[in-house]
Amino acid sequence: MSKDRRSFDRAIKRLSAVLALLIACSPARLAAQVGHAPGASPFRDLNTRQSITVFGGHFSGNVAEAGTGADAGPILGVRVRTRLSGPIDLMATVARISSERMVIDPTQPVGSRLSGPVDMGLVAADLGLLFSLTGSKSWRGFAPYVGAGLGIVASTDSRVDPGGYRIRTNFTIVPTIGIQYHVSQRFALQLEARDNTIRYEWPRAYFFPVDASNNPLPFVLDPAKLDDRDVTHNRTLSVGLAYHFNF
Repeated sequence: MSKDRRSFDRAIKRLSAVLALLIACSPARLAAQVGHAPGASPFRDLNTRQSITVFGGHFSGNVAEAGTGADAGPILGVRVRTRLSGPIDLMATVARISSERMVIDPTQPVGSRLSGPVDMGLVAADLGLLFSLTGSKSWRGFAPYVGAGLGIVASTDSRVDPGGYRIRTNFTIVPTIGIQYHVSQRFALQLEARDNTIRYEWPRAYFFPVDASNNPLPFVLDPAKLDDRDVTHNRTLSVGLAYHFNF
């Protein structure tokens, strides 16, 4: 496991611990409000219904079995949220990921097949639902949420590698967990973890490579053990600034 992946996993655990604490506190929301004077309650109403968030962070990447998938890189994006009913929000997210990947030429001998890395930008867009764990309120300024989206991930790299491999546009499922800290009714700081699924399709040349004279070469991927498709998890940890408003 890489150092970046271990650091990411530790960050996810810490975020999950904070959310677990807040989830444990949320059932006591009504009791807390009854037991406190209105001005002393740890819960505050959130009177806005829409928000726009600008965020940036780290995309962990996953090079997949062949080693030619999207690698780690920075991510920058924007999200619009609007309240549908009670604790449910509709979200629309668009992000640009600056990634790299390796190139494999399966027609070459094993020791000289790999080259790169080469630039490979990704554009991720999804539409989904968020569930606020404290409803239309914050607890001491904190408003944790969970959600999921469905969208696409498209590459800005249109090149076709030797052997016929290229990155294709594909659908992605995006589970989301995060928390906002409201410094005021209008502005909030955000910490969030997401996971984009990306599917790769490997060409036949990765499984049955031949040289220029049509002589068989060692495989890139073992046809007896691996499928020609590979679904990967690509986690993102980001921080953002949200502006809340009523439209």
